[in-house]
Amino acid sequence: LSADVMVRFHNSKGEIEIKGSEIYPEYIKDYLDVKFQKILFSFMNISSHANTSYNALNRNCLNVYMEQPDFLILGIGLVDCWNRKGINFAPFPHMLGKDPWVSIEEYEKNIRGVIKFSFNVCKTVKYIFMMNIPLVTEEAYGKQPNSYERTIEYNKILKKIATENKDIVLIDIFSCFEKIEKSKFNGLFCKDNVHYNGKGNRIVAQLIFEKVETIISYFEAERLYHENEVEEALKYIQEIDKNQLTEEYQRKVEILERICLKKVKDKLKA
Repeated sequence: LSADVMVRFHNSKGEIEIKGSEIYPEYIKDYLDVKFQKILFSFMNISSHANTSYNALNRNCLNVYMEQPDFLILGIGLVDCWNRKGINFAPFPHMLGKDPWVSIEEYEKNIRGVIKFSFNVCKTVKYIFMMNIPLVTEEAYGKQPNSYERTIEYNKILKKIATENKDIVLIDIFSCFEKIEKSKFNGLFCKDNVHYNGKGNRIVAQLIFEKVETIISYFEAERLYHENEVEEALKYIQEIDKNQLTEEYQRKVEILERICLKKVKDKLKA
């Protein structure tokens, strides 16, 4: 659930800048298909142009409910906090004339609403991978006063929410791109200097995959354990990079690993 993760055209020439195969959900699916060849993955991309947390809560949650996913990748906020002074249009009438379209208080309320809906109403969602608002180019920020500073503040909200919930992990896209050399950084964007191109999307996909891979490995190990396939469960567990997990899930992995090891030893003694 994100904003504008789709095929992208150059505004003036109509040329394709990002192909459907170059958006990060497609890269993630490719990575997962290779890593977990026995599991069939299905991705539902419900991003849309100019998507905000308001839309996510009031419209996209219905998609989540209808699709009943196991996991949710949530990445939304840039459109919420971006400078809107002098803009004479908005995705919803009540946003017209507002700067930003979604205040930081509304943003926090909306994000918490999406999370509550996903866990308590949809109920199939086991875990949420929450991306923070990404870093864009200096040129883009130069044209949009206060947008950089707002990004920092809105990202603090996401970090706070993630630390409060054991079933949410924050994927720090902002900090990752902040560390990239300036000479290479601008080459990761489309011509609008805001949306990532194929190269940028691949980096985002890798960051998400590192988190997703560990959680799927844990849940698959748990499933195999309950089906009495302890040796197979142990294989998944021992490949998990615990550094990618929250403290709560690190403990869960350690407990499941101890139980599986004991069962394997007991089986060998029998």
